[in-house]
Amino acid sequence: MTRARPSRDRSAELAGFDRAWLEGVGYAWPGSPGGEAISIGDAELLAELIQALGDPTRLRILSLIAAKDPMPLTVSHLVETLGFSQSTVSHHVKLLADAGYLTMERHGNWRMYRARPQTLAQLGELLAPRS
Repeated sequence: MTRARPSRDRSAELAGFDRAWLEGVGYAWPGSPGGEAISIGDAELLAELIQALGDPTRLRILSLIAAKDPMPLTVSHLVETLGFSQSTVSHHVKLLADAGYLTMERHGNWRMYRARPQTLAQLGELLAPRS
């Protein structure tokens, strides 16, 4: 049995948007029309930051940790909340920490994680239109 492929035509989804917005007036990524393009260094950094957020589990983990701020969370807390194995959660937490989205503090045998808002701010700056 073959399945029909979903349509890639998104015109129905975009019908409600202002035509000027669709044509990019006032916004173009990663720069503005006639503006400065993103540098190679910024592009590499942006790619790393976005790649770390490219998984729904990591987005959920970051959201859970940020929602509890300033209280830090352990991997055990995340395992209980998410229902994933300890190794899966640890893997995703490590990737988020390596990308700079989380900070880790040791308290005895526990590793406590907090969101690092500076990285999200940096991501926003890199995505902002340039003049």
